[in-house]
Amino acid sequence: MTQHVLMRICALACSAALGVALTPSCTFRFGTGSEDADRSDDLTDFSDPGEEENAPRSPTEPASEEDVFTDAIASADPLQLAVATARTSYALYLLDGSIESEGVAPESLDEMALSMLVERYLPWALEQADAWVATMDPAFLPALPMGYIVRYECADEFGCPYSHKVWSRSKQRWAVCGPNDCGDGRCKPCPEWFGSLANLAVKGWCSYVCIVDAEVVGSAGTIISSFRGVPVSFSYIDVEWKMLK
Repeated sequence: MTQHVLMRICALACSAALGVALTPSCTFRFGTGSEDADRSDDLTDFSDPGEEENAPRSPTEPASEEDVFTDAIASADPLQLAVATARTSYALYLLDGSIESEGVAPESLDEMALSMLVERYLPWALEQADAWVATMDPAFLPALPMGYIVRYECADEFGCPYSHKVWSRSKQRWAVCGPNDCGDGRCKPCPEWFGSLANLAVKGWCSYVCIVDAEVVGSAGTIISSFRGVPVSFSYIDVEWKMLK
């Protein structure tokens, strides 16, 4: 009973905090990540201690989606990367707050229930993000250096996919999407003693930039439920959004 009351109180606090999220004063993390975030994406058999951890890939071995994305992003336009990151992170911040404001019981958020909430709020969140980005001066966006480290630590921390593969109608090609930002989904106004209750519905979210060759064509996002750890993902490419399986 006490836990239920605390959960409802925290949900109301998160709902109040949503108003703050509607202003463009949100701070998103951009940059090169850390050295610890750099991870090997080769298919080395780590069970053999005689092999080097970073053994080169065989010429006949196809590159993984993570390798393709890392290679492509090294030549991508830094401004396009920054704009895509800002747009998707802002939308996910609003989506997170909207879901928390529902005050739903965390244990009830299975994949179907979370998907329904994402579909309900995502169009509005993307619309708000597009409007916000349209008013921004690109000079205020942090410059992302060429070859910046993809933030795979986001996937490790929250259980998001390491990549998404989405069809681009305009390019008639598959776009590969890699993680570049994330958030913990915590209720910011909740006191520290709330502990895990500060994450009522959402454990966290990850945003992705989607690239064909070296061109940014859109973005994607994944949101993770707190109780069941269920991931629900979407893409936003060619100015159209859709849910991802």
